[in-house]
Amino acid sequence: SGKVVTPVVAKPAHHHLIETLLQTEGKTTLLFTGPLTDLARALYETPIIEDKIERLVWMGGTFLTAGNVHEPEHDGTAEWNSFWDPEAV
Repeated sequence: SGKVVTPVVAKPAHHHLIETLLQTEGKTTLLFTGPLTDLARALYETPIIEDKIERLVWMGGTFLTAGNVHEPEHDGTAEWNSFWDPEAV
């Protein structure tokens, strides 16, 4: 039929992140290509997971060009992933 059906996951992403980090031996490099909301929630709920994170690679900014946020009353300098949830950043 061409219709894609995506099943609903059993738990929120930040809970999956917490469980995965706690079950992993050693440290992990995290790659985030969106807002850091799930990481912030995971660290808030279970701060000890910070010890399991070696490095965070995040697509969240720009240096030599304008940002990609085009919202009313905004000057266009922010990058969407930080604009969407600045408290998580």
